[in-house]
Amino acid sequence: MVANGAIVLHRSVIGTGAIVAANAVVLYDVDVPPGALAVGAPATIKPNRARMEEITNGVAKYVARAERYRRELRRIDTPGKQRKQG
Repeated sequence: MVANGAIVLHRSVIGTGAIVAANAVVLYDVDVPPGALAVGAPATIKPNRARMEEITNGVAKYVARAERYRRELRRIDTPGKQRKQG
């Protein structure tokens, strides 16, 4: 899972079940092994620190928020101006 604001540069590989933390920067040609946690700028790799339940919970919350936003949020245009169609 690559969190918000994280940057993964060219030729880097993020392994299955690995987490790249928010705002982390994974430099060129870096392998983040499966189950590792990458944190910081530049990213420090912490092996065997990611837990699958954290990933699953994070994804579930992200999907739930997206559904809620799609359902509840409405566009706010400038008052008094008609939005052009097309």
